[in-house]
Amino acid sequence: MLRRTFIQLPAALAAQTAALPEYYKSVAALVWVVEDADRTAAEWERLGVQVSQPMTVPLKDATFRGKPSPTTMTVRGGNFGSTIIHWVQPTGEDNAFADFLRANRGPGLMAMLFAPPGLEAYQAEAARFKSLAPLLMDASFDAGDAVVRFSMFDTRKEGLYSIGLVHPADQWTGDVRADRRITQYAWVTKSPEKVSAYWAKFGLPVFIYSMVNGRDSVYRGKPGDFNMRLGWQRHGRVAYEWIEPLKGPSCYHEHLDRNGEGFHHIAFNVQDMDAAIAEWRKDGYEVAMSGAWGEKDQPGSGRYAYIDTRKAGGLFVELLWNYRRPA
Repeated sequence: MLRRTFIQLPAALAAQTAALPEYYKSVAALVWVVEDADRTAAEWERLGVQVSQPMTVPLKDATFRGKPSPTTMTVRGGNFGSTIIHWVQPTGEDNAFADFLRANRGPGLMAMLFAPPGLEAYQAEAARFKSLAPLLMDASFDAGDAVVRFSMFDTRKEGLYSIGLVHPADQWTGDVRADRRITQYAWVTKSPEKVSAYWAKFGLPVFIYSMVNGRDSVYRGKPGDFNMRLGWQRHGRVAYEWIEPLKGPSCYHEHLDRNGEGFHHIAFNVQDMDAAIAEWRKDGYEVAMSGAWGEKDQPGSGRYAYIDTRKAGGLFVELLWNYRRPA
């Protein structure tokens, strides 16, 4: 949950962020593994997201944990403004995508891909990653106007997602609804310090932490009694949030029980929280958990609501509203 008013960026973190290559400020693509890519894309299109046409992609020279892994993917794309999502439906059992579905006990966010500026930079960063983590998957495919290469590394156990590289990056143009632009990536973890130390080895910033001063808490339609500690990385244009549940029940505990530690939700900013909730309910989705922070109707306050969208691909959506003084 975005708590801008409670976070200050330390000088050390600012310096570390400045040292990161520019391409780490934007995620080139999120790899979201699902059982049925067409059904998932159709649902998000119904929810107001621009999606791509279906593609069946035979991979070339594909490897999985160092062994040849002939793989064909069914892929659909979604344009979420700051983020391009690839919904991947695996074919067969002995490949990285099918392995993720088993390990995650269902669909979810598998990997974040970054796009170095050129093949030489891609190869150099891939070599650096190989010195830090085993190669999970390596492959290429013919995209018509280019051969796309991508690599994903076996970082999920300790880092809670697979970090990866792609060259060249996908390009997508078109209008995106303001309330369908991703403004946050969020994970649930029991040990944020361990995760932070792991990603620091890759040159990513260590987490900074905040506690939530919440009010008006509701869980599954009843008064809620939950709390959490938040870890943050702010090296990119979209904030990374790492949630340590301290007290529940909550939708964080639901995720831990069902999927274990890992990617929990994407967030959208909304202009009118009540109207946004009503729209999601009209589309068949209910609020799992909600609350507010700060002094009501004062600068620095706001509201959040978690929409249970797991039937649309295994993740929650968080809606965020920040108070703005009337003009």
